[in-house]
Amino acid sequence: MSQILSEEAPNAKVGVLNGPNLAKEIASKPPYRNGNS
Repeated sequence: MSQILSEEAPNAKVGVLNGPNLAKEIASKPPYRNGNS
């Protein structure tokens, strides 16, 4: 998906988040912490 966005909008900054906890926690909006590697 990020490749398609980069091709369609070459001047846009594109970032991708994924993980098993992101969708559920963002939808319920509690304070959460997610580590980066």
